[in-house]
Amino acid sequence: IKQLRQTILNLAVSGQLGGPRESRGRPESLDVVATLQNGYAFKSEWFVHSGIRLLRNANVGHGVLRWDELACLPNERANEFDRFQLSEGDIVLSLDRPFIVTGTKVARVRLHDLPCLLLQRVGRFHLNTQRICADYLFLWLQSPHFSNQIDPGRSNGVPHVSSKQVEAAEIFVPPVSEQHRIVAKVDELMAL
Repeated sequence: IKQLRQTILNLAVSGQLGGPRESRGRPESLDVVATLQNGYAFKSEWFVHSGIRLLRNANVGHGVLRWDELACLPNERANEFDRFQLSEGDIVLSLDRPFIVTGTKVARVRLHDLPCLLLQRVGRFHLNTQRICADYLFLWLQSPHFSNQIDPGRSNGVPHVSSKQVEAAEIFVPPVSEQHRIVAKVDELMAL
């Protein structure tokens, strides 16, 4: 089943899941349609047991955020870090150990995950919504088409990718209407 899911994702994001040839898009580097913001290097001595949650790489699961390991910043300090406030629907990627046996550590921020701040070694995507829809980017990030392009180096022995590596990866960018059609087709196939 896992292999089938990966094959479906790969076909979808490489322009081979049907549709007219001219609507498949052409490969472009990701930074043409989206950029990756790195989190802030909050000092561990600032951490408290309750307050505003800090999104660490340990919290990024497959598709969703997990809060079983918690680090917080005092609520009164949150305004100092407005640039790192996450919003509902944001796509985040773990930059440490991004690819594990069970897949890519990429997730969407849900309403009940908020408020939270972006911590170092986690990236948030900023999209050019005229060129790419979030659902399509999310599919691509979970596909072998993305992961096969990235070679995680090691930082202190831990597999690590940089925002520059991610932004340099090539993505097929069909028209937004075709992206929506592809996402719907993938959802239909995954349901089967």
